[in-house]
Amino acid sequence: MIPQTMIEQESKQRIKNMEERFGGKDHFDKYVQKIGDEQHQAMIVDVKRASKESLEKFLVFKKYIELLALEVNWDKPMDAECQLYEKLTGEKQYTSSFLDKIHKRK
Repeated sequence: MIPQTMIEQESKQRIKNMEERFGGKDHFDKYVQKIGDEQHQAMIVDVKRASKESLEKFLVFKKYIELLALEVNWDKPMDAECQLYEKLTGEKQYTSSFLDKIHKRK
């Protein structure tokens, strides 16, 4: 079970990200007025559901990392995913050159 405070925090961050994609809170608020209360409430429900699902997946992922005793550098992008993949398959799928290409796109 995911604590409600975590779900609420994740949902707030997702709404904040949506506001940024709309060009700011004012533009987002105008969009919300335009779609109406019913669709706005449906959007909030979807955001909360997605937040909960995302947190569930992350916590399961993190538990795998713990059970396999992998030492992950959480500040290094894709480190956890790479180590888990390598541990489960025995293959080193993601090379540093592959990751460099991914990071250059951002």
